Amino acid sequence: MSLDVVAGAMICHTAFLKLPDGRFNHATTSVWLLGIAVFIIYTLDRQLDNLKPEPIATPRHRFHKRYAKVLKLSVALAMLLGIYLLGHITYMTLMVGFGIAFITSIYLVVVSKLSSDSIFQAYKEPVTAFVYASGVCGTAIVQHTRIFSWIDWSLAGVFFLIAFQNLLLFSAFEQKEYPQVHSLGSMWGVKTCQKVLYLLFIINTVVIFSTLVHSTHVYSMGLGLTEVLMSATLVLITYFESIFIKKDRYRWVGDGIFIFPLLLFFLIR
Repeated sequence: MSLDVVAGAMICHTAFLKLPDGRFNHATTSVWLLGIAVFIIYTLDRQLDNLKPEPIATPRHRFHKRYAKVLKLSVALAMLLGIYLLGHITYMTLMVGFGIAFITSIYLVVVSKLSSDSIFQAYKEPVTAFVYASGVCGTAIVQHTRIFSWIDWSLAGVFFLIAFQNLLLFSAFEQKEYPQVHSLGSMWGVKTCQKVLYLLFIINTVVIFSTLVHSTHVYSMGLGLTEVLMSATLVLITYFESIFIKKDRYRWVGDGIFIFPLLLFFLIR
């Protein structure tokens, strides 16, 4: 049901709301709304994939096929709760949310019309990473009364690259288990995906350590180091491929990295 993804999005959104000093002075409504939105998007994406005539390839898709009625009801209830919560957020947050929702709707409609072997399916990973990072970071940025510094924007940019790393890793592993699934992994090949994952880790590390020397807030430094740890974990999954490919461990750990910022809430107050 992607509830681990939902929890990760809510935790990361809270982490960006607490920038730059770790203090939380914002309403928590956007946190719950983001969790609802992520649940709806991920569920609808699977359901739309299952409408295609091609065989259902992955266990996740088979799960969504088996429990389609329950999941559709869950989406309907989540939408009703989301509509109610919309009246409790700021105007700017609402506008950014609607913008992301509009882009996501177009994306879901286009993808649902394409066959599973369409080359445009391969761009699912970067588009999804952009939408995910925009929801997590964008809706946090507009709630701040101060202007986001270049350090904060750097942290948000690295978060986008980590989200892309995460999806590219999954794409590469799925290519080995389900070669019939068309994705960036099938278009680039597993070896190229691994090289890109290492390159993204290097970029993330350089950007973060460049910001650390200029940051004056302990919390911002902590979030930056946490992002390096998140990126490094994805690389380690690739390095120890034989361990993590069993029983979809890569997916559990890969999605679990978005819970890492939770440590900051206890360590830095």
